[in-house]
Amino acid sequence: MRPKEGIKMKVDVVDPPGKVVKLGNVCIGQTVKKMVTVANKSAAPLTFKLRVTSTVPELQEAGVLCLKPSKDLKLKGRGDTCKVEVTFSPKRRMQPFSGEVLLECRGLVRSLCVVRGSCQGSLVSLDQDQLSFGAVVQQSYTCRRVVMRNAGDTRVRFMWTWRASSQTFPSAPQRLSQAVQYEGLRCFIQGSEALRLTLAGSCVEAPGPKR
Repeated sequence: MRPKEGIKMKVDVVDPPGKVVKLGNVCIGQTVKKMVTVANKSAAPLTFKLRVTSTVPELQEAGVLCLKPSKDLKLKGRGDTCKVEVTFSPKRRMQPFSGEVLLECRGLVRSLCVVRGSCQGSLVSLDQDQLSFGAVVQQSYTCRRVVMRNAGDTRVRFMWTWRASSQTFPSAPQRLSQAVQYEGLRCFIQGSEALRLTLAGSCVEAPGPKR
């Protein structure tokens, strides 16, 4: 119902104090729920809707930061209250962020409270995505080094996966070839997307004895 002419719309958060919802620093895969108490202090009943907004891209993913109920809320006037649940279910690492819970009523939009939180997790990367072994003599081997770095907050488990077609690289090459390449060598990272590495090289004949 639209407020009567001349009646000021006054909707406030009465809990938590300070109108700040603290979600804390959680881990990937965890879910945090906080309750917010909203009061209609207007003289007339109101129907309105709440939504949460933030400029952080990770919070735009479905189900990461949401409000329940998501439908229209109806409150009587003069202090009627309702409970709103703020749910935070991060899927990836996030630096400390803030967002706003907005109230929408008959074309009017206003900030109701602030939500703050962060998500700790791993942030793993390789120093290169393509590794060249150069020319390797048949039935011999050479070594190259790849540096893996975790710039995140937590320890992480990882595992490299080899397929039959990649055996030329972990073992000594048996067949002569001008170009050997293996694309998509994957390193599975706990709680994150897999990293990919391309291997390249060639297998040459051993030099003959000097005369």
